[in-house]
Amino acid sequence: MLQYPVGGMIHGTITRVAGPVVDVQLTAGKLPAMQEAPTVTAEGTERPMEVTQHVHETTVRRIMLSASH
Repeated sequence: MLQYPVGGMIHGTITRVAGPVVDVQLTAGKLPAMQEAPTVTAEGTERPMEVTQHVHETTVRRIMLSASH
């Protein structure tokens, strides 16, 4: 699991990765809106990840909109 800031305001943990699909369990605050594309900073690079589904009251499913290599 990886801790990272979501949009600089909400923190979460990546719980599942399947290709470009990423599930994120949020630790605080309300879930981001559907189709919102906050950025995730990983290895010094910001990457947008669009919210596609509210999986649970604390978990969202996102699609990576750029290469994650």
